Amino acid sequence: MLLAFGFWLLPFFSCASRVPRAFGPLREVTVITDHWQDVGKTVEAIFTRQIPTPQPEPEFLLRVGTTEKFSAYSKLRLLLLIGTAQESLFQKILREKLDSLPDGEFGLFLLPNAWVDNQWVLLFIAKDPDRLAAGIKLYSQRLHQTITEKVLEQLTRATYQRGIDSKLTNFLKVRFGWQIDVPVKWLLQEKDSSSRFVYIFNHFPDRSVF
Repeated sequence: MLLAFGFWLLPFFSCASRVPRAFGPLREVTVITDHWQDVGKTVEAIFTRQIPTPQPEPEFLLRVGTTEKFSAYSKLRLLLLIGTAQESLFQKILREKLDSLPDGEFGLFLLPNAWVDNQWVLLFIAKDPDRLAAGIKLYSQRLHQTITEKVLEQLTRATYQRGIDSKLTNFLKVRFGWQIDVPVKWLLQEKDSSSRFVYIFNHFPDRSVF
């Protein structure tokens, strides 16, 4: 088994150029594979389990496409590529990294900012095409953990992109004896708050903590 992290694939940009940023919903995982008929049910079981909220919804949203759609999907924020060492797309991306796959085993590679900024790309490779489905099951816990960590990381970055409201954060700490880092632009709804209940919120998009 093999897990590799952190080599760059970004093309060269001049100092005057700006690297484009990834886009797409924060909880969406884009799966690119030509083997969906073999791995689809397992991938869905890993990422789309129902969360028991008042309006139940899947833990993650899935967008699925073949390698023919790679160019169109390569700018999305969270990609999961599933394939074999024989496929040209993975040979172009990983190159000599594929040589480290033992016969009959698997590789899991994590690439930061591979084609755009604020992007994570996860590649799962099987040396033997017949073992691809079994490999996804074997790596299911690691795949879920890695995707969860990266989604939470991007959610945190989006939530605190303007910084922390130190004044409101300190006010809550002094008044109530506990601390939560309140993002800038969030507000305290004082008329609904009391000594034992606190309500803070934000708009565009609507978010609240109580």
